[in-house]
This record gives sequence, structure tokens and C-alpha cells, in this order.
Amino acid sequence: QISGIDYVDTRLLQKSHSRSPVITNMVISKFENLRLPLSGEKLSLNYWQNSIVLEFSNFNYTNSIDNSYSYQLVGSSNDWQTLKQNSLSLNNIGPGKYTLYVKSKDDQGLESDKPFTLHITISPPFWKTVWFNGIIVLVIYGFLYSLFKYRELQRVKLEQLRLRVARDLHDDIGSNLSLINMLSEMESLKSKEQTSYSKISVKTKEVMNSMSEIVWSINPKNDNIQDVLYKIQEYAIEAFEARNTKLKIHFPDDLKPFKLSTEARRNIYLIFKEAINNAAKYSDARNVVLRCKMSSNMMEIVIEDNGKGFDPLIILKGNGMKNMKDRALLIGGEIRIFTSEAGTNISLLVSSAKLKA
Repeated sequence: QISGIDYVDTRLLQKSHSRSPVITNMVISKFENLRLPLSGEKLSLNYWQNSIVLEFSNFNYTNSIDNSYSYQLVGSSNDWQTLKQNSLSLNNIGPGKYTLYVKSKDDQGLESDKPFTLHITISPPFWKTVWFNGIIVLVIYGFLYSLFKYRELQRVKLEQLRLRVARDLHDDIGSNLSLINMLSEMESLKSKEQTSYSKISVKTKEVMNSMSEIVWSINPKNDNIQDVLYKIQEYAIEAFEARNTKLKIHFPDDLKPFKLSTEARRNIYLIFKEAINNAAKYSDARNVVLRCKMSSNMMEIVIEDNGKGFDPLIILKGNGMKNMKDRALLIGGEIRIFTSEAGTNISLLVSSAKLKA
């Protein structure tokens, strides 16, 4: 018979760790997954598989009711959260990459030495992927480029049509009118009664001048702002030269060239043709100044004379001034008229952005 006392120094005992938890059940978007991932594995899901329910166990069956679990979902929240039971529900997870860590404690409060780790990747829907957005950008770019090329092609076709019409008018109708004018002048010299032929000659010259202006207005070679100013200058010199009126022209030499729309070019020319005609016929002016000023976004063309002026109430009853104002409105501009016994000032103000073709 052996007798004695055995004792153990509990201070020399090392506390062991609880076993790491493992997944015992997994449900993804209401579908149970038969294959359960191990710690450290990767789980790749589609965008609609964004609801996951996981159940865990640390295989401690002694007072298992006292087992506890906590988790951390890196990519969503870095805080550790305690679970009330051994299951975890992750609902409506957005597309992205996440890392799930799960720790457990047994009934003695011993924590698992290593957490369970699961790498989760949820793919975005195809309409949110880089390649799909790239295709959309390419489609939009292709559409805009096609639209630009189509408009450019139409513009070129229109310019070619305008050039062809201008050339046909000049070469065909212009030559015939010149022939009619020459024959009527010759017949007026031969005939004793020259009145009819003289009238034909005068009217033919008027038609030729009108047609010349039409040819100029539709010719795309004259779409530049400098061409319009040159045409106004040319008309003013011709109008005032015969009346012995001194004409001063101040057009900027450093004016940046830009293309005008056909409507803007024609209306600007006709506005100042009317203003020049009025000044030449009715003002009795000795001096006339024609100038153009261009700021960063505004253009102003002015004709000013030192004539006798006019009564605006009387003049406005006619069509001349009304037509000038209407033409200015058509191109988004404004006509300003100042008149007195010391002379008349007529100016056109218009945004340069509205003039460009």
C-alpha cells in the first residue's frame, strides 16, 4: 500500500488557447453553400450575392453556452464587434474587397490563438465596371465625332454649292447682263431717240450691281470679318468720292481674323450700305468717319458725319432705319442712333461670339 500526497503547483501551468473557430454553415443570398471555405481562403461572389450568413464553432463543448464570438470586417469597418451567438449576417455588402476576421472565447474566457480569416471579393455589376464605362465613353466619343464629321461634311458641301452658284452667276448671268448693257449703250448712240436705250442701260447696271452683291454675299471666300469691312470701305469710298466728301476710315490693323456666318455677313453689310447711302444723299456732310473697334467679346462699327442731322420721328416712318434695326436684331446686335444739327452717329454693337460661323 502506497500512501502519500500528490500536489501540483498551478503557478507553473500555462494557459492553453481556445481552438480557432471554423465555419460550420454558410448561406449566400438564401442559397446554402455545400462547400465551406477554410481559414485564409478567398471567396469570390457576384454583385447580387451580397447577403452572407455564416455559422461558427470552436469545438468547445464544455459549457458551450458560454462560448462567445467577435468579428472584424476590414474594408467596411475596422472595429471589432461582439456576436450574440455563433452566427454572423452580412447584408447588402457593396462591391469591393473585404477581409473577415472571427475570434472566439471558450467558457474559461480563453481566446483563440489565431482568428478565422476569409477574404471576400464582390464583383461590381457589369454597368459599373471599368471596361463597360470605357465602352460607353468610346460610343459617346464615336457618336460625337461622327456628328462633328457629318456637320463638317455638310458645311463643306454647302460651301461648295455656294461657290458653284456664285461662279455660275458671275460667269453666265453676269456676262449676259454685261452684253445687254453694252448693246443698249451702242444702240443709244446710234438711235436718235436715246431715252429707251439709256433707261435699259441704267437698269441693267443696277441689276449688275445687285447681282454683284449677291455673288459676293454667297461666295464662301468672303466669310472673313476683314472681307466684310473691306466691302463696306469700298462702298463708302465709291459713295462719298462723287460728292467730294472727306472720308476717314479707322479699321484695326491687328484685327484677329474669324469667319462670319452668312447671315451675319450679309446683314452687317446691308446695315452700313443703308447708313452710307443716307449720309451721302441727305446729310450734306463735309466729313465722314467710318471706324471699327473690337474688344475681347464685342464688336462695334460706327459711321459718323458732321452733316445737318435729321428728325428721327420723320425718318422712323420710313423703312430704312427700321430695316437696319431689324437686321441688327437678327444677328443678336443693337443699333444706336444719335443725331443733332451737328451731325449723326450710327453704331452697331454685337457680340463677336454671335457673329462667328
